[in-house]
Amino acid sequence: MAPLGDSLEPPPPTSLDVPFAEDFELQWLLSHIPASYAVKGMFLSRIALDLGDKWASASKDLLAPPKWGRYLPFSDYPMVDQARLAFIAAQIKCPSADPGDALRRCAREDMRIFKDSTLGRITVAVVQGPAEALLAVPGAWRATVKGARFEARAEGPRRVVLTLFGLAGAWGYQVGQIEGILMNYGVKPTITCALVRPKVRTFDVAW
Repeated sequence: MAPLGDSLEPPPPTSLDVPFAEDFELQWLLSHIPASYAVKGMFLSRIALDLGDKWASASKDLLAPPKWGRYLPFSDYPMVDQARLAFIAAQIKCPSADPGDALRRCAREDMRIFKDSTLGRITVAVVQGPAEALLAVPGAWRATVKGARFEARAEGPRRVVLTLFGLAGAWGYQVGQIEGILMNYGVKPTITCALVRPKVRTFDVAW
């Protein structure tokens, strides 16, 4: 999967049991994530645990290392740090997978992290099934991420199209997050990714 300008070529349509190859150079990827982008610490805490004894070496190049080595759940931290640590943790957990697919598998766990938060418990309590869960993604994203945004529209009872504006990271991470949402409802999605223009991506999700 080669870079297209400042974005990565989208993967082919994928389902849960179909891995995809997304090969990229980590420094290139990190250089295209603005320093102003931020993500809540709850997601970095899980990654830090996955790193185990690799944390000390992995954290040396962070823009904003957490005080006392501990991420606060609702504080903001640079997304570029999250991307760096997630890449390393994914390689530890899935050493035989391509980088993008390893990220994808690890990102599925974000739904569990979100559900355990106060915001997640409230959101899940009012959502009635997979379609509503995907339509709730823009609001959940606004509450946990700064610098990029999602839009969502229903295209039928079992199909939702998500559009992501402003993020130039790996496709695998967002694919994994979407899969994690639907796996929570016991469904197996097929996701078709497209690059509308640089830094504008769509995820056509059907199940």
